Amino acid sequence: MTFRLTKRGHFHGISLGLLALANYLDQEGSPIDYTRRRTVDYRDLLPLDTWTQLCRDIDFEAGGVRRHQFARALLFERLSGLPATLAPAAYAPSTTELRTMLRTFETDLTPALMSQLEEHAAEFLIRQGIRDEPVSWQPPTDIVRDLKVPGCDLRDIDPDMLHRLIRDERLTTAQAARRLGVSHDAVRFVLQEQPAPPAEAKSAKWERGATVRRARAALPRDKFARFYLDEYRTLKWIAEHAGVNEEAIKVLVREYGMKRDGKATRWRQIDLDWLRDQRVAGRTCRELAEETGFSLGMISYLSRRHDLPGRRPGRNPSTLGKAANNTPL
Repeated sequence: MTFRLTKRGHFHGISLGLLALANYLDQEGSPIDYTRRRTVDYRDLLPLDTWTQLCRDIDFEAGGVRRHQFARALLFERLSGLPATLAPAAYAPSTTELRTMLRTFETDLTPALMSQLEEHAAEFLIRQGIRDEPVSWQPPTDIVRDLKVPGCDLRDIDPDMLHRLIRDERLTTAQAARRLGVSHDAVRFVLQEQPAPPAEAKSAKWERGATVRRARAALPRDKFARFYLDEYRTLKWIAEHAGVNEEAIKVLVREYGMKRDGKATRWRQIDLDWLRDQRVAGRTCRELAEETGFSLGMISYLSRRHDLPGRRPGRNPSTLGKAANNTPL
């Protein structure tokens, strides 16, 4: 490494830069005790339920498992000063592919998301007994201003131009770095400090988000549980009750983490004596399904399982009569 730096004419400048940094730390110190930071247990950093709620609060798409892992790895780097590869195994990027993908995660950041992540990181430190330190810190760049060191002055990167490349042209961080003629790490650093505002949402995506928000407001967890788990209402019935589409209800099922029993135990949710009386009175399975919110298949299943009286769905009374008249004595 020393040979390569010397060959490129960078070794002298970098050596002076490191010396200037050491002198600064000797005189001014650091507001962060990194020795202590690196002994912290980071396994509980940004758990899934916290990430999901954090994204929901700012209407940010939480995405899948990888986006959550990358958010955790990013916070680990900022808090510990260590590379993400040394993070706990649950979210450390263990393959070349994951490490490459992590280096583009900054394009997902928005000011609101970064603010939420920083707030969670500060709370995490407090739970670790660290109350007197900032989340992250960098020494001032003025200490190397007059030195000839490789790389660019970060202040020369136009954030607005970088944001346009990321949002409007949809470039990766590496592509944006090449366009601007700076290093990949410089672009990543600027995007962490000044995330790009979210792009204007497409109408379909905006409508989906708005619909989910309406469903969430109309169906808080307790109410949704009553319909979905206790009364075993269909997704269609719940959607119509809330004035939204079924896709929004499916989102709530995943968000609330609700799972109900299979068909074989659903009959316990219906008063069978009442159902028998309704069938004796001549009401069809379809009518009862619409009234109860259960599916037609469920009502038909219960009728067959408990041998309830009445016409089975899909059979025409006139054809039944003809069949009876043609039956030999």
